[in-house]
Amino acid sequence: MTELSYDRAIKRGTENLETPEILPAVYGRFSTPFFRQCRIALKILPGVVEHVVSLHTASGGASEDNIQASKDDPLPFNAQAWDDGNEMYRRVVYWTGVFSISLGGEAPGAAKRAWRNADGKVIGLPAGISPEAAKLATFAMTSWLQGRLNSIMSLDPEDVTLFHADLRDVYRVNARWPQQDRAVWSRLPCPYCQGRLAIYPPTAPGRGKHIECETCANTFTEAEYESAVKELERATKTAQQLAKKYARSAS
Repeated sequence: MTELSYDRAIKRGTENLETPEILPAVYGRFSTPFFRQCRIALKILPGVVEHVVSLHTASGGASEDNIQASKDDPLPFNAQAWDDGNEMYRRVVYWTGVFSISLGGEAPGAAKRAWRNADGKVIGLPAGISPEAAKLATFAMTSWLQGRLNSIMSLDPEDVTLFHADLRDVYRVNARWPQQDRAVWSRLPCPYCQGRLAIYPPTAPGRGKHIECETCANTFTEAEYESAVKELERATKTAQQLAKKYARSAS
C-alpha cells in the first residue's frame, strides 16, 4: 500500500527559505488551507456536475476543441463529459457513505438512493437524468459533507487525505470543460488575508455576482465589494495627494 503523506502545508512566503514554516494542524491533523480546499471543492462540485451533464444531454453543443490536452486520448465530447460528471458523483456518494458510518449518523437520502448494481457498487447517475436533477442530487450530499467537515477532519487521516485528493479532481474537471462565463480576478486584495478575489458571473437571471477569496474562502456581496473598491480608491487618492504634498515640501 502506498504510504500517504498527511498535510504538511508550507506557509506562503516561506517556500524558498532554508527551513520553510509548516502551518499548524488546526483541523485534526490538517491545516487551515487543507480544510478550505475541501470546503471550496464541495461548494462548486454540484455546479460542475450540472454543467458537464448538460454538455452530455444537450443537442449539438460545443466541439472537441474545448477539451484541454491530456495524457489520454479523449473520448467523444459528450461521452467524456458524462464520464467526468459520473465519476465526481460516484465519489461523493462513496465518501458520504464512508463518513456517515464513521460519524455514526444517517446518510442523506440522495446517497442511499444512488443507482447501484447487484453487489451494491455505485454505478453512477441514472441515464437520462437532467442537469438540474444531477445538481440537486449532488448538492444534497455535498451540503451534508460541508455541514460535517469539521468532524470529518478528525477521522482516520488516511481516509481524509484520500477524500481531499478525490475532491481536488473537481478543479481538473472544471478546467477541462470550461463554462462560457469564467471568473475574473479583482485587483482588490481580500481584506481578511490579502489573497486574490475571484469574481464569478451571476448563475441565474436576477442574481448578483459571486465574489470569493481563493485563499480564505470568505465571500462578499456585490455591495460589500463595491464599498471596498470605493474605500481603496479613496485611500489611494489620499496617499497620492500626500505624496505630492511632501514632494513639493521637500523641493
